[in-house]
Amino acid sequence: MATVLALATLAGAYVGALSVNMLWLFIVLVPAAALVVTGLQLWPRVKRTVQRSRDYDRLLGQLEVQQHSLHLAGEALETLKTESTKLEDAARQRGRDEVMGAVQAMLGGADLQLVGVGMPENQLVIVARSSNEVMPSVGSRYELTVALTGETQGTVSVSRLSEDEEGALLTPVVESVPDFWKKLRDHARISSAVPEGLVLTTPVIPELAAPERNPDA
Repeated sequence: MATVLALATLAGAYVGALSVNMLWLFIVLVPAAALVVTGLQLWPRVKRTVQRSRDYDRLLGQLEVQQHSLHLAGEALETLKTESTKLEDAARQRGRDEVMGAVQAMLGGADLQLVGVGMPENQLVIVARSSNEVMPSVGSRYELTVALTGETQGTVSVSRLSEDEEGALLTPVVESVPDFWKKLRDHARISSAVPEGLVLTTPVIPELAAPERNPDA
């Protein structure tokens, strides 16, 4: 339709130019009209191309955002894997320390009696002495128990021996009853005496315990 209108316009311009003896005007208008026709034909294509270019830029921007999000997600996943590995390693180490500490206490044979408590550098320390002249090795673990009820309050580990090597300094590694340990720390800040009724017992590992004999066997 635009081409037909352009041709009609050219024809009219030619006739008009001849009537007024201005053929030069027609010669000028012909190229201009050709440009107009070509422009009208190409305009839809140009418009579509521009729109596609805008859509491409928009899609490219969205792609970059998604790629950045995937990169961040990958980094977060790697961090979670690393932390999970650290936690697993720490759990295995705690398990090994617990078993080895109990084994050391069982095989060592030291009979420890509580003689004092303290809070040096705000850290709870329990002092014990051996009643059978056998000293425990560092790392040996014992359970802190209420003698009357047999209730275990937690686990302590030998952190070092005293300078005269007649006593052992123990620190808590498992606080099974948090309220008990809070009260014990409060007590240790004002008194070095061991609260009555507390004893150290050697932990029992079922796998290492001697099997019970059947009296009927």
